[in-house]
Amino acid sequence: GVPGVVLAVIVKLTVKEPPRSAPKGETPSFSAALAALGKKPTFWYTALGSAIASFVSYGVGQYLTSFMIRTHHMSLFEGATLVGVVLGLAAALGTFSSGFLADRISKRHPNALAWLPALGFFIATPLYLVSFLLPSIWLAMPVLSLAAMLHYFYLGPMYAMTQGVVAPRMRATAVAVLLFIVNLIGYGMGPPAIGALSDFLAQGQLATAGLTPEMCAATVGDARCASAIEVGLRWSMMIGVCGYLIAAVLFLMSARTLRRDWVA
Repeated sequence: GVPGVVLAVIVKLTVKEPPRSAPKGETPSFSAALAALGKKPTFWYTALGSAIASFVSYGVGQYLTSFMIRTHHMSLFEGATLVGVVLGLAAALGTFSSGFLADRISKRHPNALAWLPALGFFIATPLYLVSFLLPSIWLAMPVLSLAAMLHYFYLGPMYAMTQGVVAPRMRATAVAVLLFIVNLIGYGMGPPAIGALSDFLAQGQLATAGLTPEMCAATVGDARCASAIEVGLRWSMMIGVCGYLIAAVLFLMSARTLRRDWVA
């Protein structure tokens, strides 16, 4: 967090506050902002789609390093480096690309903010599934990186649609409500859900082999235990990424109301 604090100080000292185009007047109350959002189905489709995408991203992402270790027999350092650096760069590229592309094509395709994230999810899902099944990490990483880049196509449009469907003085409140929903469902529920599913599937594999978690805890190095745990995690992640398809449908639904709800 320290680099962020340092950067905040630098921005405060070097960047001037831009002039505002919003009309002068009293800032609407929180209840007034909520009432305005309640009349904007685009916001709720976007918020729910983003929350589900966040649920999958946080849930699966929480265990990607463990996946590298268990499935591809990497060290903790190697797995964390691939996840943090390689996939992090792919996510950054996807976030930037989606905003850039949406701005460029929105004049010709007014609903690009809605269908571009959906397209990213639809393509990323099978790519994730393939990457989790490939036997070699060096074959899997390019596919996994492309999937990460595409699934992050939703981040830029998520904020743009949220701010675009409300009056200027309600934008900060709208984003606050959006992030409350996204983080509550995504970060709050994603990792526990994928972890619980991984444990459940692993226990099923152990039961088939006549083993229990307690027996594995008492017998370190049993290949059958390691295999069951690896299969449980891999399949929980494969099931989890299918949630992106639900998010894609919700973003497509927002396309039906986006032009009608647009204020900006």
